Amino acid sequence: PGFSVYPTQLNAANIDSAWTRLRRVTRSWGGDFLAPARFSKPGDDWGNRLRTNLVYYRANYGIAFVALLVVSILSNPVVLLSMLVLGGCWSYLLNSQPRTITIGTRVLSPFDQKVILGFITFLAVSLTSLSSTIFWALGVSTFGVVLHALFHTTEDHETEAPLEGPMYKV
Repeated sequence: PGFSVYPTQLNAANIDSAWTRLRRVTRSWGGDFLAPARFSKPGDDWGNRLRTNLVYYRANYGIAFVALLVVSILSNPVVLLSMLVLGGCWSYLLNSQPRTITIGTRVLSPFDQKVILGFITFLAVSLTSLSSTIFWALGVSTFGVVLHALFHTTEDHETEAPLEGPMYKV
């Protein structure tokens, strides 16, 4: 089964299933992923190392990116507050029964409400440096992933059948 984040499909069973799959593909952090003895200067095999490690450590790389993003957001209170407010507004708007709202003489349909909240979201993202926080985390983690994938040896990687589903595609 594929991975979905639609609110109607987000339940304890799906979260537990996704968590179990993530734990299964996450490699040991200290004994494998960050072990100093497993790093060496790449030779002519740099392309193979990059390709092999990107697939083999994809869960570790994803977790590192999310951790870096969370730390970046938590260290900036304005970004954190704007994300909480916007997340609450979007959650309410998307999960409540569609209804019109009247402001003065203007009647706002559910579509109009989403367009206005989309514009407010764009302004908030622009003014609170949320986009630069996300792209900074993406840039730093991409740089770290490429360095790790190039310098980490691949001799000890056991071969396994490819995992199924869109969550595991590279």
